[in-house]
Amino acid sequence: MKRLYLAEEIRYDGCVTMNDATEKYLEVEKLKLHINAIQQELLKVAATSEELEITREVLDDMKSGENLSDVLIPLGNGVYASGEIVDRSHIFANVGGLIGKQNLDTAIDFLKKQEDTLEDAKTQLEKK
Repeated sequence: MKRLYLAEEIRYDGCVTMNDATEKYLEVEKLKLHINAIQQELLKVAATSEELEITREVLDDMKSGENLSDVLIPLGNGVYASGEIVDRSHIFANVGGLIGKQNLDTAIDFLKKQEDTLEDAKTQLEKK
């Protein structure tokens, strides 16, 4: 009686079988998904880093006494009011879900630490 062989059971002198090819294909697809996830995280890190840099530059300008007489104040949901910064020595920051008053030097240092943390995260993502 002749035995029937499944495609994944047949090996032809070292050639790749259907089972091997399927495994390799699934492995490549898994790697593509992983690469895509890392790229998305890198984009988020870059956007957050840019936002932190802009914020820090504005605080540096406030500290140096640069004229910031006309600013947009976010009221929420994409709505802004025109205003003027009268107290240039303190800001209010959301830290851990709480709004607190901070002097400019403390706020600038906090932003620099966040930028450093993001740079470390970027480096780690690029190593993957």
